[in-house]
Amino acid sequence: MTIEELKKIIGDDIYLRLSKEADKEIALSLKMELVDKWHQDKYYHQRFLLNELSDIFYLFENLKLKILPIEIINILFRCKMVFAVNNEKEYMQRVGSNFYGFWGYKNLGAESLIDIKIKGLFNINEKKLLSHIKFFRGDNNETQDFFDKLFAELDLPFMAYIKDENIINKHKEIEPGYRSYDLKSSIEFFQMPSIAYSVLGSDGYITFYATAHLRAFFNMLRIASFIRPAQIDFDENKISIMAPESPTILGSHCLGCYCWDEYKKRPWEKIPDGAMFLSFGYRGLSEMWLDTRTFEHLSKYISENKIIFEHLSNPWSEKSMKDIEPTLDILSSVTQMQDLGAKILLIYCALEHLFVPGEGKTENKTFIVGGINALKSDLLPWFDELYKLRCSYAHKGYITYNEKLLGFIFISVSNVFSLLVLKLGIK
Repeated sequence: MTIEELKKIIGDDIYLRLSKEADKEIALSLKMELVDKWHQDKYYHQRFLLNELSDIFYLFENLKLKILPIEIINILFRCKMVFAVNNEKEYMQRVGSNFYGFWGYKNLGAESLIDIKIKGLFNINEKKLLSHIKFFRGDNNETQDFFDKLFAELDLPFMAYIKDENIINKHKEIEPGYRSYDLKSSIEFFQMPSIAYSVLGSDGYITFYATAHLRAFFNMLRIASFIRPAQIDFDENKISIMAPESPTILGSHCLGCYCWDEYKKRPWEKIPDGAMFLSFGYRGLSEMWLDTRTFEHLSKYISENKIIFEHLSNPWSEKSMKDIEPTLDILSSVTQMQDLGAKILLIYCALEHLFVPGEGKTENKTFIVGGINALKSDLLPWFDELYKLRCSYAHKGYITYNEKLLGFIFISVSNVFSLLVLKLGIK
């Protein structure tokens, strides 16, 4: 697809917005000092513009372009920067890395270079995005079978690589022509244990689209496992809390790097966190148990709430970004929070997010009661109890633990999730 063909599809006004963002990127990059105070080379980091351009992301998905708006910006930025700097080293620093295939085309001129790169962007393929999982216990064969059956029931292109006797043959199918294959190299290739999601599109599109689905799945699995725990481990299992690992495209032979700054990101910007651990309020984290005692519950819970994934068919819709992503993120945090009172506060915050409009600061309870009454009025007595606990924790600074309270928290997480699903069903 040429640049002119692309303009006809998306419209000149949309293309102009993307071009202006690329020009801003160039201006910001050119202001950057090339050497820091320690005399080390500096490299420019592009802005993350998903929130600012969410309407264009949504448009691109509806047009089924299978590329991202920011990929257009990246091409315009990198192509134009070729003609804004003096040498290749400066180019590498101001675009943030050494993008081969840009500087070498300088003699063609900006428009021709942009056209070449746009055409290359639309050379799309189907690939799988892998997300490594860790910190869970259970029989690997049973867990593999559980995921296989669940994904078949969901009828979505998820895949699990937990324990597969045919993993070497699968490696041969995807990467034929190796001199030899062995179990160790195949395990590394699939980053086992891992969950993958298959998507057709550009590499950028595959990464963002699959990330939204993997992130939602991991959050739902944590929530479902928290509501109906298979086993609560009182042992000191010495879980090492590590940063989540970035997902990678299968076959790229890249390993996911640890991402230490996820706390800075908004829910729809975060990478999938495959750390399968939970907190039940015992001042400690437990590895998630995946076993036959709860497989039926987990499968039923996730399948019955498939509407989450139906809305993620366009991850950049308002419901996806404003309702699904933040609520799942909050509830996932509830499962890992160690203080029971903090769990109560987070659950209440999830309700505020679902029902309180705008930047509401007063009468929040009234909005929540109205929302619950409209969606599922029989939950109002439960909310009254939740509100009392929320106020008690806020005023006293603590809530005394008991088994009844822990059970109430399980129910509360389930109820908030149900309210999210009911809200999504409103046309």
